[in-house]
Amino acid sequence: MSLYTFLKAGGVWSYPLLLLSVLVFAAILERLFFHVLLLRGAARFNGKEAALYMRKHGNLDGYTPKGRILDEIRENATELSFFHYETAREIVSRYQGLSQKRMGLLSFAVTTAPLLGILGTISGIISSFWALGAFTLEKKELLTAGISEALLTTAAGLTIAIVTLAFTALIKWMQKEIFSPYGTLLRMMQALVCDKASGPFFRNE
Repeated sequence: MSLYTFLKAGGVWSYPLLLLSVLVFAAILERLFFHVLLLRGAARFNGKEAALYMRKHGNLDGYTPKGRILDEIRENATELSFFHYETAREIVSRYQGLSQKRMGLLSFAVTTAPLLGILGTISGIISSFWALGAFTLEKKELLTAGISEALLTTAAGLTIAIVTLAFTALIKWMQKEIFSPYGTLLRMMQALVCDKASGPFFRNE
């Protein structure tokens, strides 16, 4: 079915559905591109292992895994101290914030697309009943148009919602894969920093 045919058969509600689908498609592509870049360069490392390496060597300069987030931590959090722990936490939090951009639009589309489809269905049914009330052989096109509007908008709305849900689940999986090791790294860094800070105090006792 061509776009022109869909817009003509779907009635007035096909236009917001088309606009929503374009916005969602663009957001999905952008989000996938962003997360694939992070995954492609992601440091597939053990967060505990990285923190222990930092404790042993004083920094992460010689730590093998590479990644966009880890490289920034390596450059800015060079010691086991509260200041450098906070720096690392701020870096991870900033990327988590970037990761959540436009996810609200996807959630909005999952809710709104079926509702727009239902509105199109109701509009099509109303048109069909109106055509039945004044039905003649010359008016049969009106009945067909109403049925088409009812069916197409519902199908389009559900399709947009299902596709958006599927890609949202994929993006959330990618987020987990990206940020889970960094959560472990930060927890271990915090524990090691506290241990390092309290160590001299107890030794002086």
